[in-house]
Amino acid sequence: MRKVLLATTALGMSAGVAFAQDMGMADDGMMMEPASSVTVSGDGRMGIISTKDEELKFSSRVRVKFALAATLDNGLSAGGDIRADNAGSGMSGTGGKIFLSGPFGTLSMGHVDPGAKAAVGHVASVGYVNQGDPNEITYIRGGTDGEEPALLYTLPKLGPVQVYASVGMHTSVIKDSEGNPVPANDPPEYTHTLNTKLSEINAGNVDDAVTSDLVKKTQTEISADTLSIGAKADMEIGGLGTAWIGGGFEASTNEAQDGQIVLGAGASVSGFTGTIVAGMQGRDAGEDGANNDVEQFAVSAGYSAGQMGVTVFYTDDKDYGGDEALGAGFNWKLGGGAELKAGFTNWPAKTEGAEDHQTADLGVTFAF
Repeated sequence: MRKVLLATTALGMSAGVAFAQDMGMADDGMMMEPASSVTVSGDGRMGIISTKDEELKFSSRVRVKFALAATLDNGLSAGGDIRADNAGSGMSGTGGKIFLSGPFGTLSMGHVDPGAKAAVGHVASVGYVNQGDPNEITYIRGGTDGEEPALLYTLPKLGPVQVYASVGMHTSVIKDSEGNPVPANDPPEYTHTLNTKLSEINAGNVDDAVTSDLVKKTQTEISADTLSIGAKADMEIGGLGTAWIGGGFEASTNEAQDGQIVLGAGASVSGFTGTIVAGMQGRDAGEDGANNDVEQFAVSAGYSAGQMGVTVFYTDDKDYGGDEALGAGFNWKLGGGAELKAGFTNWPAKTEGAEDHQTADLGVTFAF
């Protein structure tokens, strides 16, 4: 990956001094380690996809990434990363993550993985687009609209074992005993919201399709909604390859969710790779006393030799409201950070009598 390292310089310095600092040189001409840096990189993709609706269309994307790093005077490390496409509303920078690291471990805040996901993750994907993320299982991030940044604590590594713990928060509307939103002010204040009426559009009344409604402002509160902890152990397989095993537990303030356990394992030996992930969650029984516990499962396998690689996966996430999917993919490294990828996924019908759906893609990915 081609990266540009920009050493930070003080404003007002001459161009010659700035050039010397950018080159990592001190005033006496000796090389010096920059105290802080900004790394610019990016990725892109272009190709053609076939959707579940059997639509054939082009699909492309290009993204710029920024990674920041600094060594503080007290010896601690700090930094963060963000993409140009998730910088947040108004380019406020809330879409990335930031961290502080030292002998105590690493504290990360922002768009970070929950502890269980950091330890276990997902099985391998296929294709260059991975339409609908069919290889992924469900983790409890909690939160709704207005989700707040999460806090992830990565403990210092204990031999081969890495432990993660996280707290997720979200903003929710306060409701009264009857389930109605509590007004923010007395008397209540209102705000305008724009709505698009599809019925008017379908009827050809485009001028009447957009309307403005008065909505009562409500009281909100921020609360922790998800606690997640995970651990992962790495190991060698007799010099033939590597393996890992991990697990995690997630608890939610959602009364209908009693907690989730996620387990996973993987190995890479002589070009062969494999990953298996399973999750189980307890949910309160329904009014009829039926058991509402849910399970999820995913497995992938792959083989690579030289520039070529193949991957297959199977995922069953139906209990969590997701999908069941079976996919296969092919990739060929073109060099210079470019890779040709193709993928095919079959999505079995969720109801009896319905038809299966298929997605496919063929394209090139780039790393800059």
